[in-house]
Amino acid sequence: MVRRSLALSLLPATAACMAALAPSGPTRIGPVPLSPQGLRPDAFAEVRLAVLLSPEIAEARLLQAVSLRDVQLEALRSSFAAGLVEALRRSFGEVELVDNPAGAPLLLRVEELTPQHVKTGNVPLGGQVAYEMRFDVRYRAALVKGDATVASAVRTVEGRDLSWKAADQPLMLQHALEQTITDLCDQLFADEAAVRAGGQQAGAVLGKAADKAARPEATIAVMPLRSDDVKATRVLDELLVVAVDTLSPLAVISTADVNALLGHQRLRDAMGCDDVTCAAEIGGALGVDFLLTGNVSRLGSNVIVTLHLLNARHQTSVARGQATVKDDEDLYQQAVQRAVRELFGALRVQ
Repeated sequence: MVRRSLALSLLPATAACMAALAPSGPTRIGPVPLSPQGLRPDAFAEVRLAVLLSPEIAEARLLQAVSLRDVQLEALRSSFAAGLVEALRRSFGEVELVDNPAGAPLLLRVEELTPQHVKTGNVPLGGQVAYEMRFDVRYRAALVKGDATVASAVRTVEGRDLSWKAADQPLMLQHALEQTITDLCDQLFADEAAVRAGGQQAGAVLGKAADKAARPEATIAVMPLRSDDVKATRVLDELLVVAVDTLSPLAVISTADVNALLGHQRLRDAMGCDDVTCAAEIGGALGVDFLLTGNVSRLGSNVIVTLHLLNARHQTSVARGQATVKDDEDLYQQAVQRAVRELFGALRVQ
């Protein structure tokens, strides 16, 4: 999670402020002007970039607020798209917002944009209590060149503003979206050489993609990770799917697909699957060659990601991978990628 600490001033309680706290109809936030920072100007002046926003990203969204009115976000999709394209145009030779990625030489695909209205604490106001609020934004995005994923990110950007006034919400949302665009650009375009010309990193991935296309693909089902921390596990599950798809020679069946194929109850039963007999049963139900299971555990101030690859058809244990990082959400992606690299690094899956 990206942490920011710049706070809005909390003004003295007034009748108007208290009225703003009283629940009534939704507070509407229309288009907000965005001026995000991030990429180095003209860093990719010779590169054409297409930008695609998933249809799942809604133009309007109603958020439940704590004590404040509900927040109706209007023009969320178009505001974010305009701000993102404007930020990218400072660094790329050409940027185009597209509905169809066909023929795009380099594509930025934004698959999720989820604002969240978060309670952070209490503020005493005379004999009453107001809630400090902020906007957080969760995003999932990938930079794609042909059939290869050059870079990807799944992150939650924590709002840098705090307030308890409904009137401050447009400014809070503006700052949150600006910081989201800046963070997204920083994450996806950090390796300028790979972005610019399909350098060694992109070339290696493209080579792997070509190898995949040249032969029938073996398939792998990525099972949900086991952990007591539901929120962290949901993020790690998504990071794991992206890492396996990018770093392994296998065609991936995601956790969401597994859920759709097995159903919720059977998926819950299958999450404990860590032996070859169970893998054969689940693999047969899903029609896959391999099954990837794992768990997330904590030891002191560390988080440990442990993965186990099983051959569902041959009923054998193939390999294990593990990575340990500090318990910091910004390091979760690093942990997952390290564990996946260890799992597949010395492995040749036929």
